[in-house]
Amino acid sequence: MIDKGCPLFGVGDAHTHVLKHDAVVNRYPGQSMPNGYIYSVGIHPWHVSQATDEQWGLLERLAERPDVVAIGEAGLDKLCDTPWNEQVEAFYRHIVISERLAKPLIIHNVRANQEILDAHSKFRPVQPWVIHGFRGKPQLAEMFLRRGIYLSFGAVCNAATLDVVPPDRLLRESDESAE
Repeated sequence: MIDKGCPLFGVGDAHTHVLKHDAVVNRYPGQSMPNGYIYSVGIHPWHVSQATDEQWGLLERLAERPDVVAIGEAGLDKLCDTPWNEQVEAFYRHIVISERLAKPLIIHNVRANQEILDAHSKFRPVQPWVIHGFRGKPQLAEMFLRRGIYLSFGAVCNAATLDVVPPDRLLRESDESAE
């Protein structure tokens, strides 16, 4: 079933860092973006502290390109060294860009489930949100699904969780693997 609410459906791979066709290729401002591919652009929570004003400006310009179909990988990661307040500020900036440009938001989430759900309540996004690399339990998946959030699964996932995710909320990804 193809869900018309999320333009990442119909793409074989919803999130990868490997340059390949039939995939949404994640790029950071300043990385090459050759013609003939589709992209997401964002500043990963691990790199937010190093992001310059110039990189944020470049992100804004790149996000407007027609071959950029999503914003991110953005998000929150409680295990990385980036100060929490900087991660939250950057995540909120990505949300605003996603909404302004009417493009889905691809989310990196490490132990920040409640904070992401709180941001969803605060911003009430119209654009689809996708938790990439989802590995959580079925109960957590259901919390996100009740909010209308999509889940993307890679090679490592909880098989029991796949059983509770309806096909119109499920995406496949390869992330950093060459698949």
